[in-house]
Amino acid sequence: GGNWDDDAIFKIMRRIGCERSISSEANRAAKQPYRNDKGALAFIVSLRNDLAHGNISFAECSQNECVSDLADLAQRTHKYLFEVVAIFEDYLGQFEFLRLDRRPVPPP
Repeated sequence: GGNWDDDAIFKIMRRIGCERSISSEANRAAKQPYRNDKGALAFIVSLRNDLAHGNISFAECSQNECVSDLADLAQRTHKYLFEVVAIFEDYLGQFEFLRLDRRPVPPP
């Protein structure tokens, strides 16, 4: 679904056994209240859902936004998602989703 905020991402990581940590800086960027008592990712998910379900129009979605606010939202989101993608890439690249006895032997 389209509801992948920072809490949902953390739950997926925990469920699949990805025992990595997101830096406190990136975590703070995502979780620090941005608007309506929601962090950056939760705010984006909320707007996305309102748009997708026809609760608001695109004009209503952007009526209280200015370029500096959007830049801040993008920076917070990028910082968090950049780390999450790197964590998943490493998790997959190290074959951590496989049992130890099923992981390929790295070349010498």
